[in-house]
Amino acid sequence: MQNDELIPDFINDRLFNLFIEQLSKDFEMSGIKIGFIDTLNGDYKQIVATIKSQLKQSSIEALLYRVDISEAQLKNYCKINQLEFLDGASELIVKRILQKVIFRLKYK
Repeated sequence: MQNDELIPDFINDRLFNLFIEQLSKDFEMSGIKIGFIDTLNGDYKQIVATIKSQLKQSSIEALLYRVDISEAQLKNYCKINQLEFLDGASELIVKRILQKVIFRLKYK
């Protein structure tokens, strides 16, 4: 996954709604409360910041496994982009969930 290859300005409501649906599912299946979902809008930075805030309060191992982000991938991403752990994890989670949604739309 390249740095900004999947960062949209959530071009349309459908994509954003599908992203939110998948985000909710992945968080719930990982045992993380999703009360914050209603506060999200289509702004990438706001989404990443909100997810980071949630990750500070949660155990994220199950979520990383659920969205298919390895520890090595996360460490490499943080190193390449000079990010702290939670910043990198938040960005990768958004990108990976969006990737899942786009692939599902494309190959449906």
